[in-house]
Amino acid sequence: MFELSKWYLDCVTESGEAAVLYWAAMRWGILRLRYGAFLVKTRDADTAESYTLRPGTAPREIEGGVQWACRALNVDGSWVQRADGFERTLFEGKQGKIHWNCVTPRADATIRIGERTLSGTGYAECLTMTLKPWQLPFQKLRWGRFHSPADVLVWIEWCGSLERSWVFLNGDEDRRGRTSPSCVESPHHGAVLAIDGGSTLRSAPLVQSLPLSLRVLMWLVPGWRAVRETKSLARGSMTVPERTCSGLVVHEVVEWA
Repeated sequence: MFELSKWYLDCVTESGEAAVLYWAAMRWGILRLRYGAFLVKTRDADTAESYTLRPGTAPREIEGGVQWACRALNVDGSWVQRADGFERTLFEGKQGKIHWNCVTPRADATIRIGERTLSGTGYAECLTMTLKPWQLPFQKLRWGRFHSPADVLVWIEWCGSLERSWVFLNGDEDRRGRTSPSCVESPHHGAVLAIDGGSTLRSAPLVQSLPLSLRVLMWLVPGWRAVRETKSLARGSMTVPERTCSGLVVHEVVEWA
């Protein structure tokens, strides 16, 4: 039996600094693996990354938010929920399913990494899947989140053999939503998000961000040897019928060669 649970948590400051934390656990037959990592980009330094196979316990949902601390990475963070979460089963078939829980689409977030602390708006989600990685029904994934003082926009798009998209504006889903690298549209809400070029937080084969033992495992998994991830931080401007507002965007594209 295969099962993967993966947390993604972030924080972006108004000045454009960003931190992303990951926690994951995989069970595959007798194999058990856990993984934790961080990525941080500040104004006075290049993007820094670190990872561990001793990430401790998973992020913890508490009343009104999420908390996580990892001694091995010397990081801790808290996310005080400012928008209600939502969840969807994105895929379900004979071979397994993919369930997505957007725990807090918007939060007041504080992340400490070593001696540095970032405070701003944050996001937290947990993805659980029993579908094996080489059975994924798509070849490209787009994901992103936008925060402004007035709105929260979250989107997922799959491209390839199975094409699907999910767009949520302030928690309300638009099944006709469309995405591209520079634009997200929600026809149901009359909303359009324009995303500028921004800056790249990470662009590299996914395997390069993993410890050696997981690199070997991914090398054995069909279709995952050349997975490439591009994660970006940008500013966005969203227009809805009654207003236009600007804010910060974290978005990524993951491609399977």
